[in-house]
Amino acid sequence: MIQIENNIPIPVEKGGNVKYKEVLDTFDEMQKDQSIIVDNVKIVNALRRYAKDRGSNICYRKLSQDQYRVWRIR
Repeated sequence: MIQIENNIPIPVEKGGNVKYKEVLDTFDEMQKDQSIIVDNVKIVNALRRYAKDRGSNICYRKLSQDQYRVWRIR
């Protein structure tokens, strides 16, 4: 039989995209209209998902073959 338990706190999520942790932490520190340069479109996509999950938004432009500027716009 499976036992039902009450008042068990939900653990803080430790997973997520550890691969880009530094970039995502930097995004959390950014204010509206601030920008960073990243060197991979996969990082841009990770930032887009991360921002959307937090009710924020980004804008990005390709600077060169392997550089993108990412702005926090909301």
